[in-house]
Amino acid sequence: MTTALGEAQRHFFKAVYGEDAATALTTMPPLDAKLAEPAESVFPWHDTSDRKGVCKTAGEAKNKAGKALATDMLCLCLKQTANGQTQCIGGDLDDSTDYALSNSMRAKAAQTWKAAEAACKVEPAATTLTALAAAIQAAVTDFYSRMGTNWVAQAGVNDATGTNPKRSGFYGAFSVSATAPTCQADHADPLGQAGKGMCIDYSSLLKPNKQIPWVKEIKLGLNKLAEASDIFHQSVSIVSEGKSIEHQMETLLLIGNLLTQAAGPVSTAATNKQPPLDEQNKCKNPPNKTKQGCAAVGCDFDTDKNESKPKEGAKPTGIGTGDGETLNAERKSAFKRKTNANAKPKMSLF
Repeated sequence: MTTALGEAQRHFFKAVYGEDAATALTTMPPLDAKLAEPAESVFPWHDTSDRKGVCKTAGEAKNKAGKALATDMLCLCLKQTANGQTQCIGGDLDDSTDYALSNSMRAKAAQTWKAAEAACKVEPAATTLTALAAAIQAAVTDFYSRMGTNWVAQAGVNDATGTNPKRSGFYGAFSVSATAPTCQADHADPLGQAGKGMCIDYSSLLKPNKQIPWVKEIKLGLNKLAEASDIFHQSVSIVSEGKSIEHQMETLLLIGNLLTQAAGPVSTAATNKQPPLDEQNKCKNPPNKTKQGCAAVGCDFDTDKNESKPKEGAKPTGIGTGDGETLNAERKSAFKRKTNANAKPKMSLF
């Protein structure tokens, strides 16, 4: 799961700061830490291009609009004039940077980005992977839904020229007039001029088999978030299943203890305290009913009753030990051997 989350981080970082910045970031920060700002040397802005060259139309080339969110966000705020460079955030951005120039512009754009980021700082409200993924997806959907909608009427529209279908691929504000709209911002008041706008033309990236690069990276990141979420739920399921198996094993062990009580030898001790019958018979009528006569036949003499009685602890003569009983025992043994030979093996509990 950690690997999937790390890959999601890298895709999101690439979506915001572009390919060079993502390549330069060799180690991703902890999952609960803010992504580091890229070095000025890899900030996604063409070092030798003015605002028009970077922002007017989006493309798939590095350091151009459409490639990274940071680039596109600056494009929506920057004008291409000698004074009053920014259209956004009031006085929070430095207006002194001239984006009509085309030398050493990357470092200047990086500084403008830091100021814009500080002015627009918003902490995400999402606290779970599912909520975060839903919030990001909603933002992408909202981005597409706003395309071509933020127009300003500058002058009368005389024919279809001013409402060219191409404008449906514009993101940002643009003027509508008798002139075909563009995202050219080379004026102190672009929205007050025909054919100009504070926007980006994404038309070339909205064609079949094309995709805005930073949107593509966001989708890849969302896929990794979904993968991490699946791994998490699978892990929870596996842990739950493991606990269930553990409980079943404990139950089986308890049942096993009940079913496998050690069987000891059956006691053959006599529970009847009466003397054996043969002893009683021989002591009833001894030849001589005196003490000596009783002793002669192996009996005791009861002086109170003046009669013979069986001796205490006398054992019975063996019953069922003759030939018939021996034959019966052999038959039982043979039957038991045959039964055991035909019996199916018992199923073990474990």
